[in-house]
Amino acid sequence: MGLMSAPVPPGWPAEVWPPQQVGWEDTAVAWLLDQAPSEWRLLPVLRRHPQVLAWLTVQHLQGEVQAARAAWTDLPTRRIEPQAVNEVRQMLADVGPELGRRLQAAVFLQAALDGLRYVPRL
Repeated sequence: MGLMSAPVPPGWPAEVWPPQQVGWEDTAVAWLLDQAPSEWRLLPVLRRHPQVLAWLTVQHLQGEVQAARAAWTDLPTRRIEPQAVNEVRQMLADVGPELGRRLQAAVFLQAALDGLRYVPRL
């Protein structure tokens, strides 16, 4: 990867090079596509417009967070066994933090692709 050319915020995806490093946008696009629905890989327009890809990926991940929250709330109203409710809630609790980290990382990439630069606090 070479020397870091710009600081990145805590939570920046390890697979993505720092902004202003040659080729960093390619690593950002690859990471964003890993977070998005698989059929997005077949859409060249998203590779040509990384800012749009980042924005859409943030929207997609926000939808996943909303769906997980709705599932948590609505599970008891479903016609499923109480044990299944507990198991699914545990699964949601297990995946929730990672989903939040992925969403935050996508927000960081969106900001960087929009030209904003992270400035660490002293």
